[in-house]
Amino acid sequence: MTEAYLIATSPNVKSPEMTSYAQGAARLLAQFGAERLGAGPIACLEGKVDGEIGILLRFPSRAVLDAFWSSAEYQSLKRLREGLDFRIFVLDGMAQARPHPEPAPIAG
Repeated sequence: MTEAYLIATSPNVKSPEMTSYAQGAARLLAQFGAERLGAGPIACLEGKVDGEIGILLRFPSRAVLDAFWSSAEYQSLKRLREGLDFRIFVLDGMAQARPHPEPAPIAG
């Protein structure tokens, strides 16, 4: 069983609804065994982001991540952030870490 990662980015909005969302999500994430690997303002190396924040979460497996995402509890929490520009990404982990392959020589 390989791990899965969820990456979320959003505008840095401070509101009672976002506070409730963050608190409820933290409790629910713990129930699903998710770990917070990083969170905070996004530093952009290429491209453009304006004052966005992000979070990187690790789940025990893709099945657990999918169960969290589709749970009635999370669907209820998501309503608290309606109208905000959230972007959510999922990456499947690798069974074993692998070094980046050497590039192929350029013919010429």
